[in-house]
Amino acid sequence: MKDFHTYYVSNLKVLTHNTCGPIWSKGRHGDSVKNAYEHYKKHVVAKGEFPEYQNSLQYVKGAHDFVKNPPAGTLTKKGDYGKTFLYHESSNTFAVTNRNGVSQTMYRPTGGIRHYNNK
Repeated sequence: MKDFHTYYVSNLKVLTHNTCGPIWSKGRHGDSVKNAYEHYKKHVVAKGEFPEYQNSLQYVKGAHDFVKNPPAGTLTKKGDYGKTFLYHESSNTFAVTNRNGVSQTMYRPTGGIRHYNNK
């Protein structure tokens, strides 16, 4: 992972990494590291939406890569407060970034394209 600096952070024992800027937003779960970890626990561990990711670092990097370099055919639209919604139908992957292009979440919605269209 070029330009990524990987290390453990906080008492959560979360493996994280830095780039030139933030790769996950702060949120209701606290700082960006805790917020990213909570999204990982929800969408990978609890719901099993991304079996290809074995840890939180892989999930965060996957979301970062998805929003920074979306696969061909990814639908994109702007929402309130400068948010960007991205949806890739063939993989059923939905992601949201804040106005600065920083990941807020990534998941596989049960409603598929309808979920994206309702945003």
